[in-house]
Amino acid sequence: MDDVGKCLGLIIADFRELRLMSRAACVRRATVARWGMALRPSTDFRERLVTAIAAGLAPGDAARLFGVDRRTVFRWLARHRRGESLAEKPRSGRPPKLAPARYEQLRELVLAHPDATLPEHAVRLQAATGVRLSPSHLSRLLAKLGLRLKKRA
Repeated sequence: MDDVGKCLGLIIADFRELRLMSRAACVRRATVARWGMALRPSTDFRERLVTAIAAGLAPGDAARLFGVDRRTVFRWLARHRRGESLAEKPRSGRPPKLAPARYEQLRELVLAHPDATLPEHAVRLQAATGVRLSPSHLSRLLAKLGLRLKKRA
Protein backbone atom coordinates (compact mmCIF):
# COMPACT_ATOMS: atom_id res chain seq x y z
CA MET A 1 0.00 0.00 0.00
CA ASP A 2 2.86 2.33 0.84
CA ASP A 3 4.46 1.76 -2.59
CA VAL A 4 1.19 2.63 -4.32
CA GLY A 5 0.98 5.86 -2.32
CA LYS A 6 4.52 6.83 -3.29
CA CYS A 7 3.85 6.01 -6.93
CA LEU A 8 0.64 8.02 -6.89
CA GLY A 9 2.40 10.96 -5.22
CA LEU A 10 5.08 11.01 -7.95
CA ILE A 11 2.46 10.79 -10.68
CA ILE A 12 0.41 13.64 -9.18
CA ALA A 13 3.49 15.87 -8.84
CA ASP A 14 4.43 15.07 -12.43
CA PHE A 15 0.92 15.92 -13.64
CA ARG A 16 0.81 19.23 -11.83
CA GLU A 17 3.98 20.22 -13.64
CA LEU A 18 2.57 19.05 -17.00
CA ARG A 19 -0.69 20.89 -16.37
CA LEU A 20 1.12 24.14 -15.70
CA MET A 21 3.24 23.68 -18.82
CA SER A 22 0.23 22.88 -21.01
CA ARG A 23 -1.68 25.90 -19.71
CA ALA A 24 1.32 28.12 -20.39
CA ALA A 25 1.49 26.76 -23.94
CA CYS A 26 -2.22 27.49 -24.45
CA VAL A 27 -1.80 31.04 -23.17
CA ARG A 28 1.17 31.64 -25.49
CA ARG A 29 -0.74 30.30 -28.46
CA ALA A 30 -3.83 32.35 -27.61
CA THR A 31 -1.80 35.55 -27.73
CA VAL A 32 -0.26 34.62 -31.09
CA ALA A 33 -3.48 33.76 -32.86
CA ARG A 34 -7.01 34.23 -31.65
CA TRP A 35 -8.48 31.73 -34.11
CA GLY A 36 -8.02 28.02 -34.63
CA MET A 37 -8.62 25.04 -32.43
CA ALA A 38 -7.29 24.67 -28.92
CA LEU A 39 -4.20 22.59 -28.33
CA ARG A 40 -4.95 18.93 -27.69
CA PRO A 41 -3.26 16.96 -24.93
CA SER A 42 -0.35 14.80 -26.03
CA THR A 43 -0.44 11.02 -26.07
CA ASP A 44 1.98 10.98 -23.16
CA PHE A 45 -0.34 13.21 -21.12
CA ARG A 46 -3.29 10.89 -21.82
CA GLU A 47 -1.29 7.79 -20.90
CA ARG A 48 -0.14 9.37 -17.65
CA LEU A 49 -3.71 10.22 -16.72
CA VAL A 50 -4.82 6.63 -17.35
CA THR A 51 -1.83 5.38 -15.33
CA ALA A 52 -2.77 7.64 -12.42
CA ILE A 53 -6.30 6.27 -12.40
CA ALA A 54 -4.96 2.71 -12.57
CA ALA A 55 -2.80 3.55 -9.53
CA GLY A 56 -5.89 4.49 -7.53
CA LEU A 57 -6.74 8.11 -8.30
CA ALA A 58 -10.48 8.70 -8.70
CA PRO A 59 -11.58 9.77 -12.21
CA GLY A 60 -13.18 12.98 -10.88
CA ASP A 61 -9.99 13.89 -9.00
CA ALA A 62 -7.91 13.10 -12.09
CA ALA A 63 -10.14 15.36 -14.21
CA ARG A 64 -9.78 18.23 -11.74
CA LEU A 65 -6.04 17.67 -11.25
CA PHE A 66 -5.19 17.50 -14.95
CA GLY A 67 -7.60 20.19 -16.06
CA VAL A 68 -9.74 18.08 -18.38
CA ASP A 69 -13.45 17.32 -18.39
CA ARG A 70 -14.69 14.19 -16.59
CA ARG A 71 -16.29 12.96 -19.81
CA THR A 72 -12.88 13.16 -21.49
CA VAL A 73 -11.35 11.04 -18.71
CA PHE A 74 -13.99 8.35 -19.17
CA ARG A 75 -13.59 8.47 -22.97
CA TRP A 76 -9.82 7.91 -22.65
CA LEU A 77 -10.36 5.12 -20.12
CA ALA A 78 -12.80 3.39 -22.48
CA ARG A 79 -10.34 3.61 -25.36
CA HIS A 80 -7.61 2.22 -23.12
CA ARG A 81 -9.81 -0.70 -21.98
CA ARG A 82 -10.66 -1.55 -25.60
CA GLY A 83 -6.93 -1.67 -26.36
CA GLU A 84 -7.06 1.34 -28.68
CA SER A 85 -4.28 3.88 -28.88
CA LEU A 86 -4.67 7.04 -26.84
CA ALA A 87 -3.04 9.05 -29.62
CA GLU A 88 -4.99 11.89 -31.16
CA LYS A 89 -7.32 10.78 -33.93
CA PRO A 90 -7.05 12.47 -37.33
CA ARG A 91 -9.12 15.61 -37.67
CA SER A 92 -11.65 15.96 -40.41
CA GLY A 93 -11.90 18.98 -42.61
CA ARG A 94 -11.43 20.27 -46.08
CA PRO A 95 -7.98 19.60 -47.55
CA PRO A 96 -5.96 22.71 -48.42
CA LYS A 97 -6.13 24.00 -51.98
CA LEU A 98 -2.35 24.18 -52.16
CA ALA A 99 -0.74 21.05 -50.76
CA PRO A 100 1.92 21.67 -48.09
CA ALA A 101 4.40 19.87 -50.37
CA ARG A 102 4.10 22.83 -52.76
CA TYR A 103 4.87 25.51 -50.16
CA GLU A 104 8.52 25.56 -51.20
CA GLN A 105 7.51 26.20 -54.80
CA LEU A 106 5.36 29.13 -53.63
CA ARG A 107 8.28 30.45 -51.58
CA GLU A 108 10.55 30.35 -54.66
CA LEU A 109 7.95 32.16 -56.80
CA VAL A 110 7.55 34.93 -54.24
CA LEU A 111 11.29 35.36 -53.68
CA ALA A 112 11.92 35.47 -57.44
CA HIS A 113 9.54 38.45 -57.79
CA PRO A 114 9.74 40.42 -54.52
CA ASP A 115 8.05 43.56 -55.91
CA ALA A 116 4.97 41.78 -57.28
CA THR A 117 1.54 42.39 -55.78
CA LEU A 118 -0.65 39.65 -54.32
CA PRO A 119 -2.82 39.37 -57.45
CA GLU A 120 0.34 39.06 -59.58
CA HIS A 121 1.67 36.33 -57.29
CA ALA A 122 -1.70 34.55 -57.52
CA VAL A 123 -1.52 34.59 -61.34
CA ARG A 124 2.07 33.27 -61.31
CA LEU A 125 1.12 30.54 -58.83
CA GLN A 126 -1.81 29.47 -61.00
CA ALA A 127 0.42 29.35 -64.09
CA ALA A 128 3.06 27.28 -62.27
CA THR A 129 0.84 24.88 -60.31
CA GLY A 130 -2.67 25.11 -61.73
CA VAL A 131 -3.99 26.09 -58.29
CA ARG A 132 -5.99 29.33 -58.15
CA LEU A 133 -5.85 31.18 -54.83
CA SER A 134 -7.48 34.50 -54.01
CA PRO A 135 -5.15 37.33 -52.97
CA SER A 136 -6.51 37.21 -49.41
CA HIS A 137 -5.92 33.45 -49.15
CA LEU A 138 -2.44 33.93 -50.59
CA SER A 139 -1.78 36.67 -48.05
CA ARG A 140 -2.68 34.35 -45.15
CA LEU A 141 -0.55 31.57 -46.64
CA LEU A 142 2.48 33.85 -47.06
CA ALA A 143 2.10 35.03 -43.45
CA LYS A 144 1.99 31.39 -42.35
CA LEU A 145 5.23 30.77 -44.27
CA GLY A 146 6.86 33.85 -42.75
CA LEU A 147 7.12 35.71 -46.06
CA ARG A 148 6.47 39.43 -46.09
CA LEU A 149 5.56 41.45 -49.14
CA LYS A 150 7.59 44.56 -48.55
CA LYS A 151 8.23 46.65 -51.62
CA ARG A 152 11.70 47.98 -52.31
CA ALA A 153 12.03 51.74 -52.05
